[in-house]
Order: sequence, then C-alpha cells, then structure tokens
Amino acid sequence: MFDNETKRSKGFGYLNFYAQEEAIKCMEEMNNAVIDGRQVVLNKKKDSVFDSKANVLVRNLPKDTDQKGLMAMFSEFGNIKSCKLEVYGSGESRGFGYVQFENVDGANAAIAKMHGTNVGDKQIEVMIHSKKEEREDQGDKFTNLYVQNLPTENFTSV
Repeated sequence: MFDNETKRSKGFGYLNFYAQEEAIKCMEEMNNAVIDGRQVVLNKKKDSVFDSKANVLVRNLPKDTDQKGLMAMFSEFGNIKSCKLEVYGSGESRGFGYVQFENVDGANAAIAKMHGTNVGDKQIEVMIHSKKEEREDQGDKFTNLYVQNLPTENFTSV
C-alpha cells in the first residue's frame, strides 16, 4: 500500500494467491522474515476474525524479546495461526504481544503452563484476550495475507 500523495510505502500490504496451498507455504516460509532490517508479519487477513477464546495476550515480556522468540515460546502448545509482538516505531518491544492459536485447547495449555513463569528477569502474564465487537467470522479458507511492518524506505509504487 502506498500513500497517494507521497508515493511512499505505508509499511503494509496484501498478497493474493491463486491457491490456498501457495498462501500456506508463504505463511510457513516468510512469516517473521527480515526485509531491509525489518521483521515482517504475515496474517491471514487483517480484518479477519479469530476465535477470541484462542487469542492469548502475553504481558510483561522482557524488552529483548523479538517476534520469533515470542512464537518459539508458545509453539509447543499448539498450532499458532498468528503471533504479533507489539513494538514501538523504533522496532523496540513494547513488552507485550498476542498469540492466536488454532483452537482454544492450545490457548488454555499456554495459559496453564506459562502464566506467572519467569522469562529472563520478568514474570509474564498470559491470559485470553478478546475484543468481540471488532471481530468477524474468518471462515476455513483464505488466499489473501496481510503483510505489516514492511520497510518504508526505498519502496515506491509501480
């Protein structure tokens, strides 16, 4: 996506695939990839709804936690549909993030095992996060991916 006036990248975009298998492969291989020094995050569709009972909020993370570290920390509890570490414009962690599991069992297992544990010098909080009014039904299939945190420098519209 580009700004109409400046023609500069807005730092996010959308990918469209002809087949669901291509989108899945892209998610598996490119989620959390680094492009021009910035870690990109792929999600199925920005305005898609996830099961709010399987959406976990993780608070009080050490500042040195990165996106890949957050995902690795919770991957043992089930299939992760999306993982988002909140960061400042500088790229520094804001100390919290979200992990969207495929199902509520993964979320519950993560909460049971990780809530109150120490990560580095911090005791983290893990809980269900939900804002139902902002969510819609996602459906089972997708072919579009929302890409965020793309570099804004050296990208121009075509």
